Amino acid sequence: AMATGGLFACFVSYNLKVFHHLKLNHKVSKLLVLLFLIWHYTFGFPFSESIWFKLILPYLYGVLIFHVSFTAYSFFNWENSITKYLGTISYGIYMYHMLVDYILRLGYSKSIFLKSMPIYLIVSLYYLLILTLTILVSSFSYKYYESHFLRLKNKK
Repeated sequence: AMATGGLFACFVSYNLKVFHHLKLNHKVSKLLVLLFLIWHYTFGFPFSESIWFKLILPYLYGVLIFHVSFTAYSFFNWENSITKYLGTISYGIYMYHMLVDYILRLGYSKSIFLKSMPIYLIVSLYYLLILTLTILVSSFSYKYYESHFLRLKNKK
């Protein structure tokens, strides 16, 4: 998967026209790749465990990333204030998500309140909390810690 990502990066760096010749810019091919990936993670395929599928899956992710990054038409508008802010604090999200996860798991294992809740509610609450707490910790870190070093970097 990492090698496939590197291959996509090389193609993009050296010759973007290669992707346009592969017909990846057509709306139908983009929709098919997205639906295929959604179906894979929602329902699965009988061949999901085959080595061939595992070799093709990184390619499909590369096509999806290429589509979001380099084509004029996109399924999603990624240029908005929320995604820009998440991009600004993305280093903190990367650094703190596992710490928040470990602390949250510890809290979950000790909670008596959660024992009486249905499993779907427990899982939903867990993911909502990990997302929210990670963004909060990352925002705090960016504002009070990282921005100081970024200002120093800009001075030099």
